[in-house]
Amino acid sequence: MSPPTVPDWHYSREVYIAAFQGYYRFLAEMYLDESTIMQPPASGWPSTTVGKVKALGKYEEVALLLRHLPYVRKGFEVVANAQDGQFANWQELLAPDNINTEWLLMETEGLDFQNEWPGYVIGLFHGGEFNPIIFLHTEQGSVHWYECPEEFRHDRTQLGWVFPDELLDEELQSHLHLDEREDSQDPGVEVTGENEGAREEEEYDEDEEEEKTDAEHVIDGTPMWTVTNFFEMFKDQFRKLNWIPVSPERVISRYDQVFEDRETAEAVMAMARRIYHQHGWPDLQRCHKQECLGAIKEAMETHFPDIDLSIRE
Repeated sequence: MSPPTVPDWHYSREVYIAAFQGYYRFLAEMYLDESTIMQPPASGWPSTTVGKVKALGKYEEVALLLRHLPYVRKGFEVVANAQDGQFANWQELLAPDNINTEWLLMETEGLDFQNEWPGYVIGLFHGGEFNPIIFLHTEQGSVHWYECPEEFRHDRTQLGWVFPDELLDEELQSHLHLDEREDSQDPGVEVTGENEGAREEEEYDEDEEEEKTDAEHVIDGTPMWTVTNFFEMFKDQFRKLNWIPVSPERVISRYDQVFEDRETAEAVMAMARRIYHQHGWPDLQRCHKQECLGAIKEAMETHFPDIDLSIRE
């Protein structure tokens, strides 16, 4: 994986869209059929209206973002561990006239803090029994992973994630430690209009802090990435063959529920890795996806005929 870019923590709809487009282009080079990538019309997906998104308790910018994102057709995996869900196809989820908003939020945001997640975030995943709770943040330009697994947070330098509170600049840090400065102040110092105003501002900010919901505090405390670095991290799972496409529809990992035991999982993964390397991986100019996926299919039929790696509905 190339070193992550210097984080630029501001929201840009265009940057979000470009990150999704870049991720899907990468997957198309590796295994996806390009026809499975659904591009929005110039005016955006007609099903993704501001009214429907606001009915979910989300802000208008969330609707405008979802309206212009590309999506992948149902039945084609874009990450491993499909039992844990795939990227939400919001233009499809919002298509019905009568949407069960409570159910849809539960399927994309989980049961914890149900209906409390702030209106400026929207869930990335949908459809799995144990969906990762990952949010797109439309005010900060970040991606947040609630209860992020250790494997995705073990090397902060390479994966480019931070905690939100680490982004506080010196001025804000200074403000947050105002109590410490006041405690060390000579008690005999006269309170002037200037420092009295500082105290009033601090009290006001504390009141603002108290207005945050528990869910907002959780958002503030989860690992987060710029959207560009987040998708680079996911691409890296493919580059390292931790996630291995075995057909144009199917991606496996050693945690895939199709494997009855860890030994079988490791054997299949090792075989698939050898085939990818024999076909030139990770050089996409040499590794032709049809030939590589065909070789994996043949090897599975020969060595693991009882394992069904067909797509799961």
